[in-house]
Amino acid sequence: MNITQFNDFLNTYGLPTVIISAVISIIVFLIDRFFKDKLPYGISGYIPFILGIALFIIYDMIFNKSDFAISEESIYSGLVCGTIAGIVCAFFKTFPKDCSLSTGALAVYSVISEYVVENSAISLSSKIENAFYSQFENKEDELIESIALLLEENAKEQYLEYDFKGIAKLCVTTLKNVAEK
Repeated sequence: MNITQFNDFLNTYGLPTVIISAVISIIVFLIDRFFKDKLPYGISGYIPFILGIALFIIYDMIFNKSDFAISEESIYSGLVCGTIAGIVCAFFKTFPKDCSLSTGALAVYSVISEYVVENSAISLSSKIENAFYSQFENKEDELIESIALLLEENAKEQYLEYDFKGIAKLCVTTLKNVAEK
């Protein structure tokens, strides 16, 4: 996003939306950090939207001096804040806590992290990148097969029956794009 697009965004939604979205993102990160295991499965996806609506209604009451009223505009603005916060949180959750990976390995990590065991995802993404650069010349099919085998060996329990050739091909395509830049 360049400065012109950001300026257009601010003109459309306003600075309060950006600030409320940042606050929601921080709250969601704290909830994930301290209460992730205690929350029912699937509820964490709704938290940014609930917080967005609640915080925007509070913002409306404080700064616009309105009574406690749930209006269509406050719900819409709260959902926009929750959506922005959800995108920010999802973006930052894709990166490993140990960010000593190269650009290519980091890109591969964001592709495979959902499917492989967490403690092997970082080393596996580096192995895949190394295999890409050492085996790539005219051997793309072999490379995809070897990456799919690596992914199958390190798959999470719920993905054991999954065919990893599509994800392996996505890894190769991702690394091609990174190598071109």
